[in-house]
Amino acid sequence: MLSTVLAATLFLSPADEVRDYFPFVAGTVRMYEEEMDSRGKKYKIKIIETVGEEVAIKRYEKYMDPDDEENPEKYKTIEEKAFEVMTSFDGADAVPTYYQVKGNRVFIAGTEPGELLKRVFPVFAVGGDPEDWIFSGEIPVMGAPAPTIIEGTTKPRKPYKFQGKDYPAVETVLSFRMNLGAMEAISEQKSIYAKGLGLVEYEETGKAGNNTTRRKRKLTKIQIP
Repeated sequence: MLSTVLAATLFLSPADEVRDYFPFVAGTVRMYEEEMDSRGKKYKIKIIETVGEEVAIKRYEKYMDPDDEENPEKYKTIEEKAFEVMTSFDGADAVPTYYQVKGNRVFIAGTEPGELLKRVFPVFAVGGDPEDWIFSGEIPVMGAPAPTIIEGTTKPRKPYKFQGKDYPAVETVLSFRMNLGAMEAISEQKSIYAKGLGLVEYEETGKAGNNTTRRKRKLTKIQIP
């Protein structure tokens, strides 16, 4: 028995470990309740997140063809695979987010239907105690690219209790610094991920100009096929 456990531990890949805490089981439905405080008003929101299949997403990239003097400007298609996750807020039409697993990290690869970002950005990682990372580049903010610095760290934490059962868990802290031209926007996020469940709790404090928004999200129900 001990040798079997050791073998399983030795051959657990970084991607397998990531998917323990950030699972992509198609057909999984997670239901959350969120409390949000923005501009002095408080809201309660119901969120439904549905995990889909791994699908192809793409973007078109311009390049110059030196052999075509008349029409040197051309476009090529860049296509990659990503897991599609659909999210609905208070019953509104669901919107997609596309995720990729690379090594011990999870990246957001797209935020528009079928579209691959020019540069994917990391939002989760495992492996260290803690596991730290940093990203610098443009990400989509309100439909436009914004220069951004993301600092992240994930560390183990005490087991998380959900519906009377304890689950191994990790905590991820993300700090976003986004340049929106006329102002800087800041987002400080803390998330708890439980093994086999995924995201179970999320807190964010966001600041843009004089506006501060706070939100807390908690998993209330999950359906795993």
